[in-house]
Amino acid sequence: MTLFEQLTKDIGEAMKAKDQARLSPLRMVKAALMNGEVAKGRALEEAEAQQVLASLIKQRRDSIEQFGNAGRQDLVDKETAEIAVLEKYAPPSASAAELEDAVAAAVKDTGATTLKDMGRVMKAVMSALSGKSVDGKVVNSLVKQRRDSIEQFQKAGRQDLVDKETAEIAVLEEYLPPAADPAVVERAVAEAIAETGAASSKDMGRVMKAAMARLTGQTVDGRVVNELVRKKLAGA
Repeated sequence: MTLFEQLTKDIGEAMKAKDQARLSPLRMVKAALMNGEVAKGRALEEAEAQQVLASLIKQRRDSIEQFGNAGRQDLVDKETAEIAVLEKYAPPSASAAELEDAVAAAVKDTGATTLKDMGRVMKAVMSALSGKSVDGKVVNSLVKQRRDSIEQFQKAGRQDLVDKETAEIAVLEEYLPPAADPAVVERAVAEAIAETGAASSKDMGRVMKAAMARLTGQTVDGRVVNELVRKKLAGA
């Protein structure tokens, strides 16, 4: 059963049980998957569907940090509960070590030396990590490590190692959703404010949730969105 099919089935069960705590996040995921299908003009592959789910979970984790800083424990609890529901549909996450080993082994086994070898390397990595999800935070951490290494290798004149690290970064970044354009983020915030009728910082929680929902499937820094919402509400 695909993720979409499972969600449809479980939404029906949640409706019968009048379980609003499950129903709301499940409907949200299903809507995000349908939006993804519209954007691509076809049904999502299971890996793509899981990427959408992972993005929604990440958004909630980012929101928890922001709500915690704002002292909104009620919203922290709500987001935490939604994550608990969503994570039941996600495959187990690959550890940082597993991801790092898979990328390094794929680069070595395929003899990859340039970005032209990306296709073969990605296929090998996906095969090694079959059945597991990849946490974006883990990917970002590994990418940062390699960028730091590249700087050191460049200073040492080791172009061979620079090329190797660059190839591994390219593979890792394939696991991240596309970065949201700043104009898209600003538009999402403006639309969220209009939709919620927000007029002050007291409406921060509702605006953030609406804005992040519009940015599903894209990489976006929650802190950037939070600051933009604050500025717009301050000027409202």
